[in-house]
Amino acid sequence: MPPAGTTLTSASATMDDAFLGRDDALTSLLLDDAFASTADAFADDMFLSECFFPPANEHNDASPKTTRRQVRDRRHRAKIKSELDTLRETAASLTQRLEALQTTQLHQDEASSAWQQRARRQATQLQRSILENHKLRQAVTGQLSMAHAFQRIVAKRPRHPELQGDRTLPFYSLMHAPCRRTSLRALVTREVSSLNTTLLRFGLLDGPMRCEVVRRDSISGAVEIVYSRPVALSASAAVTALWQRLCGKVAGCRDYTSLEEFEDDLGYAKYATSVFESRLALLRTALDGHSVLVWRSILEDDRFPLGDDTIHDNSSGWLRIESVTAATCHVTMAVHSLAPPDASASPHVHLAHTIETYQVRRVDGLFDALQVPTELL
Repeated sequence: MPPAGTTLTSASATMDDAFLGRDDALTSLLLDDAFASTADAFADDMFLSECFFPPANEHNDASPKTTRRQVRDRRHRAKIKSELDTLRETAASLTQRLEALQTTQLHQDEASSAWQQRARRQATQLQRSILENHKLRQAVTGQLSMAHAFQRIVAKRPRHPELQGDRTLPFYSLMHAPCRRTSLRALVTREVSSLNTTLLRFGLLDGPMRCEVVRRDSISGAVEIVYSRPVALSASAAVTALWQRLCGKVAGCRDYTSLEEFEDDLGYAKYATSVFESRLALLRTALDGHSVLVWRSILEDDRFPLGDDTIHDNSSGWLRIESVTAATCHVTMAVHSLAPPDASASPHVHLAHTIETYQVRRVDGLFDALQVPTELL
């Protein structure tokens, strides 16, 4: 059996060897890691050099020792370089075209600047004209509305106390008149007030104009006739011919008969044709520089009574003679007729139509007396 000291010495040596072996192993591992890191860093540097710095000798590219990765990288670099060259050429070409277009546009702007300024001025004037036309249209519309309102006011029958009796008494009478001349003049003078109203309603107030209107109310039987025609006579000759005919002073005219003569401008006559009969108060006057002949039918007269079996005329009217030239004039005639007060007891059938027929016949007879040429009608 070996001694104890020898055993301890041997164990101590064994432990020292073990510790030394462990240290050698650790040292070897650390050295291996250091060399491995150095090799990887060298490889990375080589890769970056290959990517960004081409090799010095071109014949090395064809060397069989070149790796596939290096070949792929070189192809990629060549492709990028080619694309960059193409982009540079395209950019240069587009820049040249842009400069050429800008130069051309500059010349065109200089050449067309005058026309553009004129076009702008015309566009501004157009907008201003449109606004002014709109304002004028509004003003004209307002004026027309006001004119229509005034026309309605003028055409409206005035509610005067002296005229209210006309509604309750639709006929005129000379029964027991203290002065027939004064009564006749007063009755016929009232009709002058309706002249301008009639002219305004038919648009004849502004000047001579042809017009032929015949209206009859189917309910009341009222008849309104307005004729306006040119005449191939002087105004004075037409006035004389019409006045002589209305007063019954024309030889061979059996429709009109003179009943009383008062003054040169006042007369009283009878009109009768077939079953139609009337007594006419006549007045010759002037209005607005034109000669006017006015009449009013009289329904009650104790001196010259109407027949019992005839249709009594209940009308009023006037003739307006306007001089056009020394040998021509324009004659306007208006007739307003109502049914007689005893129309309900009249034995005549279709009384309103019959009255209209006779009134139109009387108007045509007066124009025929002026010998109006056919071509003027």
